[in-house]
Amino acid sequence: MKKKMLFIPLALIVAVSLVACAAPAPAPTVTAPAATSTVTAPAATSTVTAPAPAAPVEPIKINFGCYSATSPTAMTLSQTLIDSLETASGGELQITLLPGEAALPVAAHLDGTRDGVFDLNVMAEAYYFKQVPAFQMLGYPAMIKNRQDVWKLNVWGGYDDLATRIYQEIGIKFVARNAIEGDEILSNKPINTIEDISGMKFRSSGVNALALQSLGASVVMFPVSEMYTSMGSGLVDAMDFGGLTPALAMGMFEVTDYLTLPYLTPAECHVLVANPDFWNNTLPKKYRNLIKELYMYNYEIHEAENAYLAGAILKTASEDFGVEIHYWDDASVNKWIAARTAAYEHVDDPYWQEAWALCETYSKYMG
Repeated sequence: MKKKMLFIPLALIVAVSLVACAAPAPAPTVTAPAATSTVTAPAATSTVTAPAPAAPVEPIKINFGCYSATSPTAMTLSQTLIDSLETASGGELQITLLPGEAALPVAAHLDGTRDGVFDLNVMAEAYYFKQVPAFQMLGYPAMIKNRQDVWKLNVWGGYDDLATRIYQEIGIKFVARNAIEGDEILSNKPINTIEDISGMKFRSSGVNALALQSLGASVVMFPVSEMYTSMGSGLVDAMDFGGLTPALAMGMFEVTDYLTLPYLTPAECHVLVANPDFWNNTLPKKYRNLIKELYMYNYEIHEAENAYLAGAILKTASEDFGVEIHYWDDASVNKWIAARTAAYEHVDDPYWQEAWALCETYSKYMG
């Protein structure tokens, strides 16, 4: 019994060993079924539509008037403002400069702005004395001593508010005003004292013209573009000319023998105005403050440069062109102030007394 039990396990062991040592059976070949599908992938579609390219911005075309085609001050500052606005707008504003009489006679620029010939316009207010005489008060030398006074009176003294109402009444949008150099006298006859004015023929405008007439001068008015030839030909003996820098740039010292100071007016005003329909309905609001700020900034930089150069220009006029420079004594200055004061008193304008009161208040405040 014990032998039989021993034999069975040994046989089992031998059998297992023989199986382990035998060559392995070949692996069955499995053929993958062909890839088939009963599901058809949908075509690529999208419910989101790509935005169309942005339409180009429609340009806003602006006609920009300027009172003179030959005044360096007017042309330089107008073109600088135009360039700045076109650049800042990225081309949305497209501005055409119409200087001097390119669109209308200068005397018609005020009406042209109201009627839409000009969308924006830079004007010298002295040229429009009959339409806006109150602004000549800014040149009253007994009250207003320099262009800084004019700027302060405009912004802080109430003149800009007054200007807004006056221009609105005549159908024009007031934008801003700035002051430039005052008026010296250029002449081909000496004017050592104010009495020498009597009998002379002047080119002048505004209250200056009224005062000169009261002192015995005859007065004519013509555009800036005719100043050089008029002085050179003897058509006039003298003119009140706005600033030393423009006089040099326009070649006026070539046809001038004498230059008389101090300025007949401590400052002259340029004003930027607009057609109301253009300003309120065509011009986007985002550009309104920009136009005003650039206009004011450009003038301030320009006039600061002029003040810095004044001494050098007088030296150039004297040494390079032989211009004799005369300075009135106090007696002549006081007589000139009296002549302008008398001219003011005869101005018939409903806003005149209000303008006078603003100047008086400012003068008293400043001492």
